[in-house]
Amino acid sequence: MCQWTPEIFLEIRQTYPDIRKNLANRKRECLFRLVKDNLLTGIKQGLYRQELNADLVARLYVKEMEDLHDTEWFMKGNITFKEVFTTMIDNHIRGIANEEGIAYYEQKSKNLKLN
Repeated sequence: MCQWTPEIFLEIRQTYPDIRKNLANRKRECLFRLVKDNLLTGIKQGLYRQELNADLVARLYVKEMEDLHDTEWFMKGNITFKEVFTTMIDNHIRGIANEEGIAYYEQKSKNLKLN
């Protein structure tokens, strides 16, 4: 079993910056494609707003996800990672969803006890 620890990423960043950059870019592009596909699917299903620019919203979301891991900034005081993540997701969904999508999200959130 492979264990990925923060130390491994730190070593890769310091010793192999080109490899780290390549991995980060591949991860970013993969996440971008997944988010964009989700946006396009949600628009087709009538859950997300029709006028969304899926490319732009996906890029903004990927950047938000990257910034989310800046623990020095977000984890000040009594704020937990779960609070930051659930607030980010809640804001994102409410920004892209139409009324039907928000109702669907609220029902799913209640069932999963996300809020």
